[in-house]
Amino acid sequence: MAAPMLPPSDRDIFRYRFHHGVNLGSVFVLEKWLYPSMFPDGTEAELDAVIEHGRQHGLEATRKKWEQHWCTAVTGEDLSFISQHATAIRLPIGYYHLGPSFCSNTPFEPVADVYRNAWTFICTFINIATSNGLGVLIDLHALPGGANPDVHSGISRRSRSRHHHNPVMNLMNKLNRHIGVIPDSPQAEFWEKKRYRNLGTAAARRIAEDVMCLDGIVGLQVVNEAVAGAQNKGMWEWYDEVIKAVSEADKAHNHHTGLPVYISDAWDVCSAVQYASRQTYPTIVDTHKYFCFPPTSGKHPDAILSSIPTLPFPAHVAVGEFSSVMSGDSWSKIAPSARDDYVKRFTQAQLQKYRACAGSTYFWTAKMQWMPGGEWGFFEQVQKGNIDFPQPLPADYVLGGRGQKRGQAWREHTEHWGPKWDHSAFARGWDVGWEDGIRFLVKGAVIGFAEAWARKRLLESGETGEYAWEFEHGVMKGVLDVRHFQA
Repeated sequence: MAAPMLPPSDRDIFRYRFHHGVNLGSVFVLEKWLYPSMFPDGTEAELDAVIEHGRQHGLEATRKKWEQHWCTAVTGEDLSFISQHATAIRLPIGYYHLGPSFCSNTPFEPVADVYRNAWTFICTFINIATSNGLGVLIDLHALPGGANPDVHSGISRRSRSRHHHNPVMNLMNKLNRHIGVIPDSPQAEFWEKKRYRNLGTAAARRIAEDVMCLDGIVGLQVVNEAVAGAQNKGMWEWYDEVIKAVSEADKAHNHHTGLPVYISDAWDVCSAVQYASRQTYPTIVDTHKYFCFPPTSGKHPDAILSSIPTLPFPAHVAVGEFSSVMSGDSWSKIAPSARDDYVKRFTQAQLQKYRACAGSTYFWTAKMQWMPGGEWGFFEQVQKGNIDFPQPLPADYVLGGRGQKRGQAWREHTEHWGPKWDHSAFARGWDVGWEDGIRFLVKGAVIGFAEAWARKRLLESGETGEYAWEFEHGVMKGVLDVRHFQA
């Protein structure tokens, strides 16, 4: 029998609501195309930029330049704008931002002092963002060795080849080998080296320990865009380890908050959803949707637009990145004068699809050196009316449909499963899910991650035995029946 259920807390609402979010790329994890002024000539990735700036000006001056960027890239005015048009930010950070001890025995070790205050700057930024009413999804975007071969680890494939011909880097690599640091390679080495995965786990645990009890933290994403094929290189086993580490950090500090762990789908969203559905600790799948890269790049914009409503899309995942960008080849197929209209329809078609199916969305991205950012720019797309900020219907309006929705849910469930089950657990679960959904509405939100929420409520309820699954199904159905009114 279900125990009396406490109502959702404000922390619950921040963590399980549907977030209309935006990324803050290149604030902490630098990308040259977004902030070229942070990259000396001839450098492509953050490590190269730090080394070259340090060579020219010294590491102390480099630290001050980096800290100046961290505290000025996003202004109070920026956060005020974002808070008026979004509910959360996804904040990419790197393992090296946790300070010198996390840089040890990695390629960032020689420049670790640049990052000695980085975690303090990040925590300060989080406090400012949450004080503006924004949730923060911490994204461990840069992992040691790289979860993919791109610049997300701070080292790019292009810069690696340059390092081999750089006398300063050659000297550093000799030093690194002497002290046991393995020089970088063009692989996604995170999946190849156990010690890198151990360091990634330690980084996630450290972050969780520091932010677990903060009300504005939406979740902790432990990896960004794991390379395709990581499933066969220990990814699932590492997910087991890192989820266990976050869970243990939760229990060790007596928080018991259930900080959601976000995992990358590694470009196979269905397998990742199946994995997440088996977890008892809250686990959410992050997937990214772009139409400017293969296989959709180069298609006619009409073909892309017509494909969006029928995209295969598992429910309740987070769309951690999407944009208003199509490839140049696609845009070349229409008249330039029609482009603005296509951008609007393209962006709004994506939002309509993701808001119907997903648990949250985060546009890429908010800030860049070349504001307002064009079709990559959140500010520009909001200002043009392409991105809106929908408000849920009033709770009183939805409450009027309770009797009809409850009866319909009961009939559909009992007709499907037949008389041999005890369906009273389903009814109890539906009541909980409906009431939870209404409480979210009162706070101006809808539950985005219905499956994760239903699992959480099942664990809290005390329901056990062969009919516990019916309670969980009931919660999810009640939640979705409230959300249905948002259509």
